[in-house]
Amino acid sequence: MAKKIYAFILTVLSVIVPLSATAGLQPEQVTITTDRDVYIAGDWVYFSIKVSDQGEHVSDYLYLTLSNDHQNRIFTGCLKITNKAAFGSFYLADTLTTGLYQLVSYTNNMRNFGPGAFAINNIMIVNKFDSDVLAKIPESASQKSDTTFQKDLIKQNFDLQVKLNKKVFSQREQVKLDIQLPEYISNALLSVSVRMAAPVSISETRLNTKDLSSHSCYYLPERSGVILEGLIKDQNNAYVAHTRVFLSCEDSIANLQFTETNNNGEFRFFLNPYYFGKNAMIKVDGENKNSIEIMPKYFDGIIGHLPLHIHGDIKSFLETNKKYLDIQRSYNQIYREEKTNDEVVACWRPELYTEAAEVVIPAEYQYLQDFREISRELLTYYKIREKHNDFVGSIIDVNQGVFSFPYIFLDGILLEHVRQIMYLDSKKIRSIVSIPNARLLGNLTIPGILDIASASSEIETIQWQSSIAKLKIESLMPNSFYQVPEIAKIPRNIPAYWPLLYWNPLIKTDSKRAVSASFYTSDCTGIFEVIIKGFSADGEEIEYRDLFDVASLRK
Repeated sequence: MAKKIYAFILTVLSVIVPLSATAGLQPEQVTITTDRDVYIAGDWVYFSIKVSDQGEHVSDYLYLTLSNDHQNRIFTGCLKITNKAAFGSFYLADTLTTGLYQLVSYTNNMRNFGPGAFAINNIMIVNKFDSDVLAKIPESASQKSDTTFQKDLIKQNFDLQVKLNKKVFSQREQVKLDIQLPEYISNALLSVSVRMAAPVSISETRLNTKDLSSHSCYYLPERSGVILEGLIKDQNNAYVAHTRVFLSCEDSIANLQFTETNNNGEFRFFLNPYYFGKNAMIKVDGENKNSIEIMPKYFDGIIGHLPLHIHGDIKSFLETNKKYLDIQRSYNQIYREEKTNDEVVACWRPELYTEAAEVVIPAEYQYLQDFREISRELLTYYKIREKHNDFVGSIIDVNQGVFSFPYIFLDGILLEHVRQIMYLDSKKIRSIVSIPNARLLGNLTIPGILDIASASSEIETIQWQSSIAKLKIESLMPNSFYQVPEIAKIPRNIPAYWPLLYWNPLIKTDSKRAVSASFYTSDCTGIFEVIIKGFSADGEEIEYRDLFDVASLRK
């Protein structure tokens, strides 16, 4: 029964990942919001990504890239969408050069529509060792001097009502923020950032997604897992069609998926969360020199231009923020916290058997110097013999009474030949499982299984005759929060310099359409801004910006 169920699962998966699909898809609408627009290299970027429901093709996973203006990728990550949103943070290496950078986010389905459908957010990163910042700004960024930096409402839409308990605050004083949405907006997804206002504005790259259309679905929506795509080519660089491709994952038990290339040499595998963070290997059936190319998932380059407008004394602003970051490091002030997720992810491991016919633990017996000796002395069903200066291993099918060549697995990975493991002695093997009968995996007949678990990751030392693709399946980015300590617990003689006062990546409004927040100012003084961004229930963007002052306590 277990074999039939597993074959059924693979049959279902083969249906959901064809290489062509129906037309008429609509792209998901995605926006990115960051906690700030200007960063010092060595700091953290906090971001929020929200997805507007466009019907049945809503993905479960998002991709994120950060690139500089030279179109070099600096960071990539994959996130799980929960309640139509995802959020997290990533570190900016202190070696990054000063310039304008671009965050791009998209789902696999959105790739059908090209970069015009992707979400884009432009930011500025400054290296603290650059003495002349403006000289480091790329020529592609337009600079415009404007000394009129408004201290009142800058932008508002949707008739949002945002109230602060004061317009001028003291250091370490409580701030109360109330947001009221109009009656025609409900179930909105918002992010709120309260930060020191930078005397710059980096125009967002906005593209009209309403006119986008796709007549194909090559890149499928990713639900309950991600899709791995690749190509098989021969030694003449020609596509290899209709050849079987295997995927196995490093584990303590044999596991296997298989598929077949199409006319263009393409293949796909569905990877549920079981694979995340694990080492995997892809190989072609048989021993040959066909090459395996894994198709990249991440976007290269930037979209549009990165325009920068300077409204004031950017040099002083950056010098102040550099000082604040140094103080935070000196006092080991860390504001980032990761969310622990105790939820057990529902996923299946593509194991090939549930009950073992024979399990042998070599350490329980006298030491044997190689696998030939082990098979001869300890294995009932599997035997090795020499043939034409090589080794041949076969297993007897106890049901049919005939010998066949079983699939051999080491640390969960499918091998190509028994010669690869002839060097293994009793000390290097933890256990050996023999399955001496044929098993069905979809339309694949496996003539017996030999599953070997090594004592110390021997799969990493295996030599291969044919082409293989080793890869690390990406782990998902964790949800992380910006959490400053309680200001009342910090003595006055300890500096509390944080230019970011409050960051909430995801707020879902209720039927009352009201949101409240409370936080404290720090020892930082100057102009601060409240930024609210998000989606209404019908997919319309919400954006609001307001300013307030924080004055020094010193007279």
